[in-house]
Amino acid sequence: MSFRAHLILGILSLANGANLFAAAEDAAIHLEVRSAGAPVGAAYIALVPDDQPWSRPLEETVTDASSEIQWRVPPGKYRWVVGAPDYWWEKSPAFDLEAGPGPRREKVELRRLGRAKGRVRTHEGEPIAGARVGDLYAFLAASRNRLSALGEKHLAGNWEVRTRSDGTFELPALEGHRFSALVEARGYEPGLIDNHLLRAEAPEFLELKLGPGASLKVEWEAEPNAAPGFFQLKPQDRAFLSRVPAVVPEWIWERPAVGGTAEWIALPAGDYTLYWIGAEPVQKPVVQLGQFKLAAGRLEERRVQMPVDTATTKPP
Repeated sequence: MSFRAHLILGILSLANGANLFAAAEDAAIHLEVRSAGAPVGAAYIALVPDDQPWSRPLEETVTDASSEIQWRVPPGKYRWVVGAPDYWWEKSPAFDLEAGPGPRREKVELRRLGRAKGRVRTHEGEPIAGARVGDLYAFLAASRNRLSALGEKHLAGNWEVRTRSDGTFELPALEGHRFSALVEARGYEPGLIDNHLLRAEAPEFLELKLGPGASLKVEWEAEPNAAPGFFQLKPQDRAFLSRVPAVVPEWIWERPAVGGTAEWIALPAGDYTLYWIGAEPVQKPVVQLGQFKLAAGRLEERRVQMPVDTATTKPP
């Protein structure tokens, strides 16, 4: 064999060795999605580094009928989230994924969703069509717990629905469990389904009645290099928010500060203060943008000046 041939074989051998070494340094995880022992096709699976929000997975996919996926990733601390249309999602706690010859194997069991049925009407008994009825999660627009664009789009039908022309709806929920949900319709006060038990047998038909409410739309000059942040709308009268079973009820009235427009379509009439809150993880700068008196049956439109200097002020 010629010197040239020996040289080429030597280079190839070194390259293969390097690839094997690199592969050995990777970690692997194999995820399998089942429900009652059967594969769940079209499942959304995401693997998220523990120091990142759910919206920034390292890997994500929608599975085929096999409902399985395997990834090789750098060793580290991760979490996974798994869901599918008509099934309740599951999230893992953080775990260490270490390099090794074989993958870490996880079998995820999903629970099928039932349907909470009901109707939304005015106090006069007229049906309200197109009202948004959703799990609290669906209304946390600025939450760190939101999924990626792919996950949100694929699973959106699990969290919220719209009322039909006769005001009726069927909201996915776990049978045998309690849930809370919000109801929003443009120009009406918000409604609340509070801690309702969805019975597997003879479930209750939910009746909700909404009175006139207020709406707010704010606009601003969208700068391409603006500091990241979100809006928080705080009412002077907390009567409605006090009924919302969330860790921080104000979260339902937060909006991402992107795109130049933000809107709140269903609010109790009253006095409100609008804040811009920076997205820095440690000390969040807070800037008051305006105070509004919102009247029932009216859309208030305001233009706000976004903060130029995000000097630290204590959150309200």
